[in-house]
Amino acid sequence: MQTFYGMAGRVIAKKNVNRNCNKCNACNSIQLEIIQYYHYLFWMIPTYPTKERVVAISCTKCEHLPITVPKELDKIANDFKATAKTPWWMYLGILLIFVFTFVRLKLYIDESIKP
Repeated sequence: MQTFYGMAGRVIAKKNVNRNCNKCNACNSIQLEIIQYYHYLFWMIPTYPTKERVVAISCTKCEHLPITVPKELDKIANDFKATAKTPWWMYLGILLIFVFTFVRLKLYIDESIKP
C-alpha cells in the first residue's frame, strides 16, 4: 500500500565546533546539525514544517554520538538552533494546493459564465 502522507526530517544547517571528541580525541571534529521535521503529501512533497527541531551532535571522524552533552556545548547548540531558519521549500505543498485550487476555481467560473 502506498503512503500519501507522513512526516520526515531534513538537515537544514550544519556547524563545526572547536571541541575535541571524547571517544577518538580528534581535534575540532564535533559537528552540529539542525534537523527540521515537516509533513509531506504523496511522494515526499513537503507541505508544512512542524515546530519540532532537533540538534544532532556527532564526531565527523568516528561518528560517535555523545550520551551526555557538556553544558557549554549545549548552550552553543541551543544558540545555533535558535538562529537556523526554516527553508521556504518546506511550504511547497501548501503553495501547490493553493495554485491548483485557484486554477480549478477559475476554470469553473469561466465555464459557468459562458452562454
